Amino acid sequence: MTQAESQQQQQQQQEQQQQQQQPQRERPPLALELDRDFAAFAGKMVQSSRLELISVEQLDALKTVPNKQRARIVLRRCRNRQGILDFSCFATQMCPEPAQALGTCVKQTQANPFHDGEPMCPEESAQFSRCIKDEYRLFLMGASPVGRDTDIFRDRPLQLGE
Repeated sequence: MTQAESQQQQQQQQEQQQQQQQPQRERPPLALELDRDFAAFAGKMVQSSRLELISVEQLDALKTVPNKQRARIVLRRCRNRQGILDFSCFATQMCPEPAQALGTCVKQTQANPFHDGEPMCPEESAQFSRCIKDEYRLFLMGASPVGRDTDIFRDRPLQLGE
């Protein structure tokens, strides 16, 4: 190894050490990550969607097309190999626009190295959270004898993603 190569190697090692010593900028948290209510709801949503918890009577109660579509997504389309509800699938199927808006916001925010430490994407997170909660509640109420005949739950159209 020549003296020039040795010096170049030492310089590279010094640069690597300096980079390791520099504090790395942490990304600000996503507003959705700080929403404890949403985290609790999502956990309960996945737990309550176990197939053995849904009765045949509930499935027979599904009368409208939107309610049947929601049930198809929750009970069939968005299941993993273990039969557990796939939350990501549910989100993209039931709330495609809020999910896309949140993803776009996160990408744009992460591309900007300057931030004020505030949570990322608060508006998009709130819209996403609201949509997930609304759609899952509509699924539950669509199969409920109480909610079936309530105007707020009747034939609300879905905005399904593909």
